[in-house]
Amino acid sequence: MFAKDIRPEITGYDINFWYLTGTTDEVVTLSWICENLPDDLNVNLYISEEVIDMTVISNIDISVADFSSFEIRTGFESTNSEDNLIPIKTSLYGNYPNPFNPETTIEYSLKESGNICLEIYNIRGQKVNTLFNEFRKAGYHSVIWSGKDINDNPVSSGIYFYKLNVNDKTESIKKCLLLK
Repeated sequence: MFAKDIRPEITGYDINFWYLTGTTDEVVTLSWICENLPDDLNVNLYISEEVIDMTVISNIDISVADFSSFEIRTGFESTNSEDNLIPIKTSLYGNYPNPFNPETTIEYSLKESGNICLEIYNIRGQKVNTLFNEFRKAGYHSVIWSGKDINDNPVSSGIYFYKLNVNDKTESIKKCLLLK
């Protein structure tokens, strides 16, 4: 049995990710307590295509084989449709999986539309790749880095940094680990 107490400070709209791994015959019970929440706060659990209102039910039995990650979204605005959501802040989230091989997903949110650039750097600070450098609308986005450099060659195992620039200003830098 594994238990973890997760009580992040609720500051508006947040996305939190948790990852489970296991064998195909494992069944996991996720349970939670939602108490003393503001009336207008939404708390939803997303597993694959399913959306669960965590203020209505308090647990669910799931097979680890059916998914590798899930997310919990909290917010004072609708958390049911990503198409309609505008984040209250621009954020760069941790990549998943991490460590990764051969690819990883990098997610970010944009409070406002603008010119967005996401770059990958090696441990020496050398730019390895630019995943994109273009105009993006406000909202929630993700991109997959396939562990390749700008010439489409696989990079070696090691620590890499990914940097989010918004309108030519560095917004955030995170690190990831490629293991081969």
